[in-house]
Amino acid sequence: MKTFNVRLKQLIEILGYSSARKFDMEIGAVESQTASVTGPKQITPKIDYIQKVKSRFPHVNLDWLISGEGEMFNVSQEEKTKILEDNKKLEAEVQNLRSKLDGLLMMASMANQHTNF
Repeated sequence: MKTFNVRLKQLIEILGYSSARKFDMEIGAVESQTASVTGPKQITPKIDYIQKVKSRFPHVNLDWLISGEGEMFNVSQEEKTKILEDNKKLEAEVQNLRSKLDGLLMMASMANQHTNF
């Protein structure tokens, strides 16, 4: 049977987060809190951490997360598919915005260098 730590890691991957740090930011956890749960230390999380997960992701089945019983999500398959699709779209939009920001920062840097001549 999988442990809480393994289930949490699986949840983070299913939700589309590329790192524990990003998941920490999403749920409002202290930086590296998720890594301490899912990483080699596999620290058992406190109840406030689990509450943060539930608060941000109300569709996550806490019975599954804590004990492994039931399904990962408390939603129908149709709702689950939509949630995962929406999450992928949001991740793509974030990447798009980061690329645009990088371009703007590069342009600003070039403009700054040009005015210094």
